[in-house]
Amino acid sequence: MENANSRFDPSQGIDQRGSLLTGIYDQYENWAKSKGLNYTVFAILYFVYYREHCTQSDICAFWGFAKQTVSTQCNELMDKGILSIVQDDGNRCRKILTLTEQGRAYARPFVEPVHAAETAAFQSLCEELGQKLVEGTEKFYATFAVALSEAKEGKAV
Repeated sequence: MENANSRFDPSQGIDQRGSLLTGIYDQYENWAKSKGLNYTVFAILYFVYYREHCTQSDICAFWGFAKQTVSTQCNELMDKGILSIVQDDGNRCRKILTLTEQGRAYARPFVEPVHAAETAAFQSLCEELGQKLVEGTEKFYATFAVALSEAKEGKAV
């Protein structure tokens, strides 16, 4: 027989998830601040550092930033010689962001320690728990998105 105290309480899980996600976000933001960066600039540097080709739209979609926010920060980084922008050969409307050589050197001390910390944290989970974390988060995200969409349409959740 299952112990009543060990039952999963969704409302408690929601609160814990929210608190944990906020805490994780705070870790990134505090790291950026400790290095003299605002969070948006850090996120842009991190994203571009680990991807060979990306656009401002890619950054917006990944981090949930407003286009104007990313555009403003990218323009400042380009003015400083940290980012460069080139037209995509396959799609002339698509502009690809890359870090300049100076930009990679600039970004390295900000992004590599964070990536190493993320990797260490994930490796601290056993393989099974790591997979369950990703799978559970994907399922939560998909179900949550559908439920919110239905709520917008006035459907009962």
